[in-house]
Amino acid sequence: MLRNATYARRGAPWQGRVARRAADRRRPARQPRAGGACRLAARLVLPVIWRPGSISPCLTTPSREAATFTAKIARAIARRAALGVGIFSFAAWAAALAQAAGVSGVWTTEHGDAKIRIAACGQALCGTIVWLAQPVDSNGRAKTDVNNPEEAKRARPLVGLTILTGLTPSGETWRGVIYNSDDGRDYDVRITLLDERHAAIKGCVLGGLFCGGETWTRD
Repeated sequence: MLRNATYARRGAPWQGRVARRAADRRRPARQPRAGGACRLAARLVLPVIWRPGSISPCLTTPSREAATFTAKIARAIARRAALGVGIFSFAAWAAALAQAAGVSGVWTTEHGDAKIRIAACGQALCGTIVWLAQPVDSNGRAKTDVNNPEEAKRARPLVGLTILTGLTPSGETWRGVIYNSDDGRDYDVRITLLDERHAAIKGCVLGGLFCGGETWTRD
């Protein structure tokens, strides 16, 4: 009787467990908080993959949903990274192409006595005489490279002669070698675009100690 009275006052053990379980069911379930990496990534790419009304990312999502959202973030970051690399590569290629083609075309010399076509020549650019104001000599023969120090080359016609070789971009200029048929000598040359139609041509010897130049006009 005493034992039964004690149970009646304190309540049977199973009654306490039932009460606790009922209270647990009424209490809102705790939801896991995603890691800092998810929250950081969410701030970076949230505008791309989250829409209003969808499950809140990273803060109160169940673990499976958090994992799904994290995977979306990873894919979005990968797409952005790939796009950035692609844009950078294309921009670098376009800039290099524009620079390499910047002096291409047909140019008229300052005194209008010749036209030079600059075009791709292997890995560089070359310039060839395509027109002369006076293409023949006093005897009515086509002018040749008579001032060349190599006798075997003196019979070469000037029209069609390559006088610019090895032009490659160097900053905002193109550097190479120019052959002057008036004296049969080679000079280091720098070509600098002044605007879309004009370029400064500067030829030097002795490492730039003596230089001369003129302005060419693009046809």
